[in-house]
Amino acid sequence: MRKWHTVRNKAWLRALSYLIIVLVFYFLLKSLYQNWGNIAWSKLHFKLFYLLMSGTVVFLSYAISIYSWKLVLAEIGERVSYLQALKILGKSQLGKYLPGGIWMTASRLYLAEQEGLSKSRVLLASVVEQEYVFVTALVLSILFLGFHGSLLELNLSGLNLLFLLLALLFLNPLSLTYLLKLGMRLFRLEYQNWRFGLRLYLILVLGYGICWILQGLGFFLLAKSFYDLDLGWLKTFIGIYLSSWVIGFVAIFAPGGLGIREGSLALFLQGSFPTGLAVSLSLLSRVWTTILELLLFILAFIKKPEKPSN
Repeated sequence: MRKWHTVRNKAWLRALSYLIIVLVFYFLLKSLYQNWGNIAWSKLHFKLFYLLMSGTVVFLSYAISIYSWKLVLAEIGERVSYLQALKILGKSQLGKYLPGGIWMTASRLYLAEQEGLSKSRVLLASVVEQEYVFVTALVLSILFLGFHGSLLELNLSGLNLLFLLLALLFLNPLSLTYLLKLGMRLFRLEYQNWRFGLRLYLILVLGYGICWILQGLGFFLLAKSFYDLDLGWLKTFIGIYLSSWVIGFVAIFAPGGLGIREGSLALFLQGSFPTGLAVSLSLLSRVWTTILELLLFILAFIKKPEKPSN
């Protein structure tokens, strides 16, 4: 009986999460329809160069992210080639859009097993990756938008201070060493005399930090490909992009932050742009990101050319 109630509760929660996502997109599309006539069409244009540059810098961020994950695996005793890391991350990336929130990680473990890798080490490396990805995005969003906050005219000083303190607490070599040793102990992996080195820590902070800046730049270039924007908007666009990603990440009921990220993007952009344009850009951002992730997915199927036999 208890098991049946648990299953029913999970079904209700899943249905509620779907309803929230549908409602967010409904109100976004409704707002777009109502404000379509207010868009300044004279300021709109299409410049292929900026769109191509957007895709290029986002793909560069993917390349750095894959290399960073490869370094984490090597640190915990699982050496892989860059091509193997690309296959695992590229093929599993779209799993984040499936309901349940586990399919991206589950597909990574399956692909790792196919490559003859330790599923436990791949899982630990993925945990480290997610921690770095989230915390660096959170910290950079604070830095780019200003410590006091510049979204929705709210003073976020106290909240931002708390976030920065938590980042220092969890994202340092000592804490990561302890957490990873705990994880390695749980998975019965060898961990004697092992520690998370300062060099790797700095490389990962820099690597994931650059990844986020490049993705924020990609978002700015996407907007610039059809709307006149000067370089002075770059800092704000990066901060807004990162803030909306963080909100989508913590909304665990929404696969891949679907709907939540678009809603927060539109809300933040409305402070500086017409509503119709803000909503259009938020929806276009999701479409563009999905296209690039599909390209990465296809790229992950490329096989290493075999050496000709003598």
